Amino acid sequence: MIWDRHSIPANEPCEDGSCGRLMRFSSFNNRSKKSGRNRWNANPSQEEDKKSTNNDILVTSVFDGHGGAKAMLFLKRHFLNAFEAIAEEIFEDGRSSLDAVDVIKRATSLAFAEADVAFEKEALECVLKGDWGAAQVGACVLMACTTDSSIVVANAGDCRALLAVRDERNNKLRPCQISNDHNAREKVEKKKLRNAHPDESNVIVE
Repeated sequence: MIWDRHSIPANEPCEDGSCGRLMRFSSFNNRSKKSGRNRWNANPSQEEDKKSTNNDILVTSVFDGHGGAKAMLFLKRHFLNAFEAIAEEIFEDGRSSLDAVDVIKRATSLAFAEADVAFEKEALECVLKGDWGAAQVGACVLMACTTDSSIVVANAGDCRALLAVRDERNNKLRPCQISNDHNAREKVEKKKLRNAHPDESNVIVE
């Protein structure tokens, strides 16, 4: 597996960020475990491993901040470390019955949920110290995990993952969208919002 990453800022000051890492399930049990709040306070890894083996999982994330860079920077520092710690716990608990894709799916769902709670606590601490701007920021998160045979994509927000596919007719690459938009313009999300707020007639304004 060969990979690289390039980022082009879309605004100034920049509120966007990304990170990537090769992870190996075979070496998870050699790493120290972190749980709960600790994994969102852990020091981030300083190097992105680009040396690949057959057991590698390539994990890449894009963080599209809005209202400021605080949420993006928090996620860039902690998200992949937390995901890796969660995946390690799942892998160790179900070593005999789970394959890599099962672990990725479960770890991704938990990492997104934990990230939301962890940044809410971080923002509250900032607000209590007088930094009210922390209550007005957020970030969309797009994550892709690639094994030797599968790609698992998760998305919170309106970032999109595109896969370059070679067209057999003309041998040219064409973009193929492999993520679903996550906003109130989508029918599925409208239904979720109405079900979650049945007594609010204006939960969606069009």
